[in-house]
Amino acid sequence: MARAKTEAGGRCHNDGALIGCQGAAVLLRGSVPLCQFCEDSSSSLKRLPVRRVRPADPLGDLRRLQQRRRRIEDELDQLVHAAYLAGHSYGEVGLVLGVSRQAVRQRHLRG
Repeated sequence: MARAKTEAGGRCHNDGALIGCQGAAVLLRGSVPLCQFCEDSSSSLKRLPVRRVRPADPLGDLRRLQQRRRRIEDELDQLVHAAYLAGHSYGEVGLVLGVSRQAVRQRHLRG
């Protein structure tokens, strides 16, 4: 199917209004641009046809994603530290994160 740019400048219809929205539209559901998260979350729009689109500003989208990633990693560091201070072991934290206790210590241990 042919790729098309979104009329919304490559931004998701829910950008800034829905928690979890990734911002960059990857498809059009009818004429509504959506990111993958909103597409996966949407139920009322499922009857409309889908067209995949290219991001309008891939470097800008990467920049925004990297900024969000840093904020998430900072929050993750804080929560791991809080869990440790609350008496949870690195092994318990590792089980939640799906990594080994050694990986938790290497990634999150503060000096």
